[in-house]
Amino acid sequence: GGGAPPEQRLTGDSEPAAVAGRTEWDALRINPANCHVTVTPLTPPRPDLEFGVGVGYSDELQLLPVPLGKGVFGYVLLGTYRGHKVAVKLIGGLGGGPDGPSTAALARTMAQEVEVLGRCDHPNVVRLLAACLTPPRQCLVMELMETSLDRVLYGEPGALLPLGKVLAIAIGIASGLEYLHPFTVHRDLKPANVLINDSASDRPLAKITDFGLSRLRMATVETNTPEAGTDLFSFGVLLAEMLAGRPPWPGLNVIGIAHNVVVENRRPPLLEGLAEERCPGILRRMIEQCWETDAQRRPAAAELVKTLRMVQQMTGATQAPGSGAPE
Repeated sequence: GGGAPPEQRLTGDSEPAAVAGRTEWDALRINPANCHVTVTPLTPPRPDLEFGVGVGYSDELQLLPVPLGKGVFGYVLLGTYRGHKVAVKLIGGLGGGPDGPSTAALARTMAQEVEVLGRCDHPNVVRLLAACLTPPRQCLVMELMETSLDRVLYGEPGALLPLGKVLAIAIGIASGLEYLHPFTVHRDLKPANVLINDSASDRPLAKITDFGLSRLRMATVETNTPEAGTDLFSFGVLLAEMLAGRPPWPGLNVIGIAHNVVVENRRPPLLEGLAEERCPGILRRMIEQCWETDAQRRPAAAELVKTLRMVQQMTGATQAPGSGAPE
């Protein structure tokens, strides 16, 4: 979905192609001799993704010379699969990426992502369509999305997202977490790992992506255990970041942020100075509950959805698409 040209579409923890640099993309050397990969379908058909099967379709993926992004894992390219445009996440490049343990570690991460996403079927979780875990063409075939939340959030410096749009996106993310938490924890929830369709509308569709740090649980995950609480804390930060229109701790690396939160017991100063009409009291309290030191005191994802819908009704905002509520 979405009307943006393919060059602007992403599928996860990637930078825009323009940031990556043309030299690196040119090194991929897509040509008719190396642009086809045999993949294994991983998920059954779903009404909102009608990928054709039968005559004229195969399990062959064709890579196209259109870069969509670049991240620590490698590259994201445009591709075609079963007659539809898709986003393809590749380790390193077409040559298999760098040698050594880092490639093996990336391959393990990709396998973990397949393990988690291969069982997911929810409108607020990005769809994994197929995969190839055999070198040198390890790749994930994902549904093609319009953009990512970080680009929506920071695409126009100084511009705040309307409260109704913030709530619609937040409900989509919380609904995705509500679906995921019985069997997995994401562990890396942030704007770059939320994909968006219909970003120009008041009701964008949000989907959680990038499950490389996730693990399937052998037993059911309680929704407010310390493990699930990691996602709930991150959700509070993400929501506050959307409301404030700025990152929580600019200039700090992961170690510095962890020190602030764990050692100093500090919380992002994002809510300071936000007016009631921008951050109603019930919303502020919910975010602060997400930041409780005791993870078991943080609200479960289902409670987040309920509270966010209540704020929608209070503020007259429209219902978020794909969040399971009646239209």
